[in-house]
Amino acid sequence: MQQHYDVLYIIPGTKAEDEVPALVEKVHELLKANGATIVKQDFWGKRKLAYEIDHIRYGYYDAVEFDMESTTLNILEQALRLSPIVLRSQITRRKVLTPEQIAANAEIHERIAAKREVAKEKEAAAIMTKPDAKPIEPDVAPAPQAPVETKQLDEKIEEILGSDKVDF
Repeated sequence: MQQHYDVLYIIPGTKAEDEVPALVEKVHELLKANGATIVKQDFWGKRKLAYEIDHIRYGYYDAVEFDMESTTLNILEQALRLSPIVLRSQITRRKVLTPEQIAANAEIHERIAAKREVAKEKEAAAIMTKPDAKPIEPDVAPAPQAPVETKQLDEKIEEILGSDKVDF
């Protein structure tokens, strides 16, 4: 049975920039040789690895979506693992939604949003109908004060430092 998969693989960053397209093509040929039909390819370019692998700090990342028989997946994983071109790889199964499933999910999200809106309105109405509820007044910013002279600040600091009383 055909399944939809994603593979993310890393080519070592020690390779020259002009060598990389040929290496990517070799990996794609490896996928096709193992029965994969490539649906989409997204080359991310050179990025720093999360951790150093065999004294390599950078790698060229490539993400590929493909369809393949599930029975031959293990063979493909082993081929990628043994390939000298690929530093690391990870294959994941991708769940493909039909248009009907996408529409059903959107409808569910709309219903949830509508219920939340109704709950917010009920809560606001309940707060406003309380007998002891006062309307919320906006905070009033204090009036700006005149700038304080540095001499006054120095006197206040000396007063605080000179006193034995400490308030916490």
